[in-house]
Order: sequence, then C-alpha cells, then structure tokens
Amino acid sequence: MRHDVKKYLRDVELAIEKIHAFLPADYDFTAYEKDVKTQYAIERALAIIGEAVYQILKTEPTIAIFLTLRKLPKPAISLFMLTIRWTTSRFGVF
Repeated sequence: MRHDVKKYLRDVELAIEKIHAFLPADYDFTAYEKDVKTQYAIERALAIIGEAVYQILKTEPTIAIFLTLRKLPKPAISLFMLTIRWTTSRFGVF
C-alpha cells in the first residue's frame, strides 16, 4: 500500500477518534442540537473523512470502501462504521 494511502487512512482513523471524543456515550440528540460547537466539530471531522476517502479512491482504485449506518434507540445519535478493504487479484481481501 502506498505511503499517501496510509496517511489518508490515518486521517480517517483520527477523525473517527475525534468524533468519539466529542460524543460521549451518554450524549443525547437534544444536547447535540443545542451544542453548535460540537455540531461544527462533528461536521468538520466528517468532511475530513469524506476528503480522505475521496483521495484514497483517486489514488488507489482497488480499495473498496463501505459505509454502514447503525441506528441506536432515540434520542441517541446514529453512529456509523466505515469499512475499508483493499482488494487485488493477487492478494485477495485485506
């Protein structure tokens, strides 16, 4: 895997870690709606993830990226999981 792809993957990982830090387990949607700073921080982290995924696909088109949304009981905030698999005909799925 190319060095720049690894850097983009690390950007995704760091952004997800920040989202988890911004949203503790007991944080509910009502609090989120009122907290503009947290909204902005989450949106910024999601933009970083989106840009990194775009760059990964542009750089290494053999990487398959899947996004899974998990619904939690209301009023919890929906979480998402990003799965990235690098596939090649020579090595299979990683």
